[in-house]
Amino acid sequence: EWPLRRGPCAPQLGHPITTSAPQTISIQPAGTPRSIRTSVVVLFRIIMEGITAEDKKRVRDTWLQATDAPGALSAVGLQVFEKLLTDNPMLLKVFPYAKEYATLEELKASNLPALQAHADKVFNQLDSALRSMDNEAPVKADLNALGERHKDYSVHAQHFPVLEGCMMHVLRNNLQDDFSSDVEESWTKVYRSRQVLLISGKVIIIYIVLTLKSLGICIISRATLYYKHPGCDIKVSLK
Repeated sequence: EWPLRRGPCAPQLGHPITTSAPQTISIQPAGTPRSIRTSVVVLFRIIMEGITAEDKKRVRDTWLQATDAPGALSAVGLQVFEKLLTDNPMLLKVFPYAKEYATLEELKASNLPALQAHADKVFNQLDSALRSMDNEAPVKADLNALGERHKDYSVHAQHFPVLEGCMMHVLRNNLQDDFSSDVEESWTKVYRSRQVLLISGKVIIIYIVLTLKSLGICIISRATLYYKHPGCDIKVSLK
């Protein structure tokens, strides 16, 4: 078990930091689904504690503004995937419908329906999650299942923050001045709280490290090093 404490992350592992609401996350040996799921739920609750009613309102209002018109959700989803695959063409090899193409342009010319179908699946799920911020229970299982499917396609933890960046880019372009710094901050908090439920297996453990670091929460590990992200001073073990 590792105590989780809010506050600035110390440059060295184990450095004491203050907390007003300590919580604990327990990770059992690798391959124990129940403990992994429990870890994610605890992390989800910790993240959600930092999301205010105003954050939720900003996200709901701007999400509806961007996606509520007929066909808009599908268009936003496609724009995000186009941005993702334009900036990261190596990810074309991850998806079965895209792996034979070298560029996004080739994929769109030959297999656009498959790309659109994939974007629709992901963004219909995200739409449900964002519309259920006050009642997360119904969407947890669906998001975990979606994460399991992506594990089979060699989608790793580092891909989800990349998708987040593409999502913010598209929202910023579509909403223009309405995508203020306050709106962006709210989106970042809410998106990451839903995103973490997509991760499964060992990827969960890695993404817990990255997410906690970004939130200013430290993990103090009593065991051996399992993973260290470049520039990240948090360590975690599966022992």
